[in-house]
Amino acid sequence: MESNLVFGQKYTVDQFKELINTNKLIVINNPKTDKLFMVDEVGNVHGAVSKNYKENPVVSQVWIEGQDDNTFYLLHKLSSSENNVEDTL
Repeated sequence: MESNLVFGQKYTVDQFKELINTNKLIVINNPKTDKLFMVDEVGNVHGAVSKNYKENPVVSQVWIEGQDDNTFYLLHKLSSSENNVEDTL
């Protein structure tokens, strides 16, 4: 079964840090799964991290299509199609 991710609200890294009331977002690696996660400065996990997050990073609220009640945050690279937006009114 294929699952599609739905991307909702997007935040800059600074906006997200303000939202969760932290000065730092730390990217950690789970050595057992090789998956990346973002934690605050006291170690609270706030979401997943994509492997290519370093160029134009943003944090999005994400959920699996059809599972709207199971949202999480994802630190990822802003896609090039999103990167060329001139203005939003």
